[in-house]
Amino acid sequence: MQRFKADAAAYQKFAEDADYAGRIPVPVVSVKWVDDPTAFVELDAHFKTLMQQSGTADQLVQTFVSAAESHSYISDATYVALLSSLSQWIIAGQKPTPLSIAETCSVSAGRRQAA
Repeated sequence: MQRFKADAAAYQKFAEDADYAGRIPVPVVSVKWVDDPTAFVELDAHFKTLMQQSGTADQLVQTFVSAAESHSYISDATYVALLSSLSQWIIAGQKPTPLSIAETCSVSAGRRQAA
């Protein structure tokens, strides 16, 4: 069996990119399906705690949905609302709230049904 030694620099870079200690210096908008059988909703509480402990909780807006097609796909309207809200936060400095994201989602869903 062939064995490989991990590249220390690559390992460090991966650790920096996948920092689960909550030290995330950019805006983060998350969504969780509350009945997701794969990733339980309690994981989001843990993620929020990590960001609070690292002092970056002001960079986090968490949203939750009660319906989804699967663990891997919620809905087009949800993703449009999340990306639109995140873009506005980054570009215009307008931090969204869960309510404003839900309202954007409703508007997006209405446009999709009208099309």
